[in-house]
Amino acid sequence: MKKLHLGCGFQILPGYVNVDKGKIDGVDVVHDLNVMPWPFPANEFDEILLSHVLEHLPHTLPAMEELWRVSKPGAKVTIRVPFWNSFHAFRDPTHYRTFHGESFDFYDPEKPLNHRCSYYTHARFKVQRKDYCVSLKGGRDDSGWYLIKSPVLKWILERLARHICGIIYFIDVDLIAIK
Repeated sequence: MKKLHLGCGFQILPGYVNVDKGKIDGVDVVHDLNVMPWPFPANEFDEILLSHVLEHLPHTLPAMEELWRVSKPGAKVTIRVPFWNSFHAFRDPTHYRTFHGESFDFYDPEKPLNHRCSYYTHARFKVQRKDYCVSLKGGRDDSGWYLIKSPVLKWILERLARHICGIIYFIDVDLIAIK
């Protein structure tokens, strides 16, 4: 089995071709994923992993088409992306977009969303698994604004803010390449 880990950063995985645009120790292929086509032949990989990568690419459809192109028929593509209203969705200024629970249904021919928009792309994936990373949420909305100056209160608020922005933080999805 040939495995590809796109946007690996410092998380170098043994048994994978680790790809990142940064020249980091352990990276096998230095490549900016915004530059297409990617430096791999078609139908090359049995498994592909992207964890917190797709939201950094400005053109989602071409990136998904490249994933489809380099995937073997039946390849598993595992993607983790921020949920559209989570704390993680907007804190990073390098995020181009966020994702909804149905965002990957767009590529699945068995889903109604694909039937309505199938002409947008030729990339096809079956959504095999879709899980949510959640956090327990508490509190209520207040209409007033308060400027917090106390270092202790700021410290507490920074930690609480990780849990009150949204219940779903990330979407984890396994896609199967359909060719």
